[in-house]
Amino acid sequence: MVGWKIAPSPRPYRQASDQRGHRRPGPPDVGLALAVTALELSDVFLVNAGEHHDALTVVLLLTAALPVVVWRRWPFMALQTTAAATIALAALHAAHIGLGPIAATYAVACWSGRPARLVAAGLLMVGVWLVPLLTSDAAAVPSNAALFGAAWILGALMRERRLTTCRRALTCRPTGSCRRR
Repeated sequence: MVGWKIAPSPRPYRQASDQRGHRRPGPPDVGLALAVTALELSDVFLVNAGEHHDALTVVLLLTAALPVVVWRRWPFMALQTTAAATIALAALHAAHIGLGPIAATYAVACWSGRPARLVAAGLLMVGVWLVPLLTSDAAAVPSNAALFGAAWILGALMRERRLTTCRRALTCRPTGSCRRR
């Protein structure tokens, strides 16, 4: 293995890391958080414009969307924060889309360790049923299960793809030919 180099990523944007290897929020993370926030707020103020919205609703909407900025560094914390805000919104019967918890679910499945993934899976099983029951919309349970399940599956697939790519990079020679096992 002496003298082997792993080629840099062909992506034009490389995620910056701190000294401990944790990823700092970059332009894609900030852009996603702003897009989720804009969609949440536009749903409340444009689609449901006739309803009264107080400051608590706006703060909870921001809390349900903005933690997506740190979804790579602290995915489980992002899921907990967005889920708690979404449950509070459901208890207040406030209009919301719930994109923040879906994005954070993807992040936990993609970037968290096994213990965090197991705890998150248990919490999601409860949350997928709890929010529709709080809003008296039991018909939303299958769609919630499908959305969160899809986010989880996509995150798990991306985690496996990343691990496979790392394994291949470690077994390939600089010329591009791989060793057989």
